[in-house]
Amino acid sequence: MISEYTLVSGGVFMLDVIMHLAAIGKRKEGLRRVTKVLLMPLLAVCFLFIWRDAGGKPVPWLVIAALLFGCAGDKCLIHHHHAVGFPLGLAAFAVGHVLYILQMLELIVMPEWWIIVLLALVYGAGVMVTFKKLLPYLPGKLRYGCLLYTILLSAFSATAAVGVFTSFSFGAVCLFAGTLMFLLSDTVLSFEIFKGETKNGNLKVMITYIAAQMMIAAGFFLRMI
Repeated sequence: MISEYTLVSGGVFMLDVIMHLAAIGKRKEGLRRVTKVLLMPLLAVCFLFIWRDAGGKPVPWLVIAALLFGCAGDKCLIHHHHAVGFPLGLAAFAVGHVLYILQMLELIVMPEWWIIVLLALVYGAGVMVTFKKLLPYLPGKLRYGCLLYTILLSAFSATAAVGVFTSFSFGAVCLFAGTLMFLLSDTVLSFEIFKGETKNGNLKVMITYIAAQMMIAAGFFLRMI
């Protein structure tokens, strides 16, 4: 049964999402910053209440921690033009991805060798193509950090793909789709920051990012409950 806490937390989260996207569209910078930082903590609270409503299983704290590191990343990337804003944001999201991977490793089984090879080829090619296109615009001191982050995010998505191959379910597909949305969001964000901002670029980044985190959280819930 869905509790009033779940309904209220879900409603507040969705209200924050709407206000944030509206603030981007209306160029309300103060409101955009506040609502952005609140996104992941509210999603984490909503996840906790939904989890509690579903039964008495131990809370997957790695998922909660990953969402909160996402909040830290969001806060840092508000100041992405600052000398340390972008690197700190990158580091915060990297920690979150590691936590997600650790949680997923508890859910998947070792796939056959050809699946590992296939995923390595596909994601390796994706990393190479994306980084090659972005490289001319990257500051020299950020190149290795961005490459390592891209590899880590790809490993996160590949791990979720293993879950689809080895234990196909709606939850596994939802989780995998969330990682693809994260890849899309971060790719768009990178080009917006380093190549130059485009019309509605921030809106595209945030829509795909919010969708990614929601789908990842939902995927973990469906797989673990």
